[in-house]
Amino acid sequence: MYGRDKQERTIEGAWSETAESTPWHLKNLGDYPKPNHECNFVSPITKTAGNIGSNIFVLLQDWTSEDAMDKEKDMPADEVAEMRERGYDPDSTTFKRLINLLRLHFEKSLHDIYASNVFPLIKPKGTGSAIPLKDMRWGAEEFTLPQIAILRPRLTVILGLASIRGVQCALRRPRSHSLASAVAAPFDCLETRIWCQAHPAARISNDQLTKGWKEMADWYRRTK
Repeated sequence: MYGRDKQERTIEGAWSETAESTPWHLKNLGDYPKPNHECNFVSPITKTAGNIGSNIFVLLQDWTSEDAMDKEKDMPADEVAEMRERGYDPDSTTFKRLINLLRLHFEKSLHDIYASNVFPLIKPKGTGSAIPLKDMRWGAEEFTLPQIAILRPRLTVILGLASIRGVQCALRRPRSHSLASAVAAPFDCLETRIWCQAHPAARISNDQLTKGWKEMADWYRRTK
């Protein structure tokens, strides 16, 4: 009963219910022709990473962009169908690295955790384009903070500097000046430890990437 109630509350921000609050200049998945990736979650990734009882909540920056959605038209139908089923692209560098980091440091898979995106709409322009801070803050206020309050995980992992800055602004906290300073300064809020890590696709060395994850995993095990 508890789990079902928690599930129902976490999907209140589903794509089909975001239309009224979506900023006019942004698109959501429901704006694209069906069949599309629209689902009863804030982010499609939760189709796979939807363990509401997990003590680990992972938040990526965004799920997709306008150019990526346009390119889907030319993709093989079976690949698009697999993405719709999983809620993510299994061939993407981001998810390959995230899956490996979870396995290496927490001995967990995507199925073992809960995951979403700070910015759950369609990123304008290209995959590598920046999302304005005001839009990241909007996503954090509308979706991230309510989800944290409902899920109450012990650890919330925020991936990327833009993501943590959006969350910090939503919490009225000072913004981190660099990724290194953000990773080095986890903080407690909403009954969770919020810890920034580099985005899995960031152009940094594996040593830099794994160092932050190891420190985070060591804390997680110590505080069980």
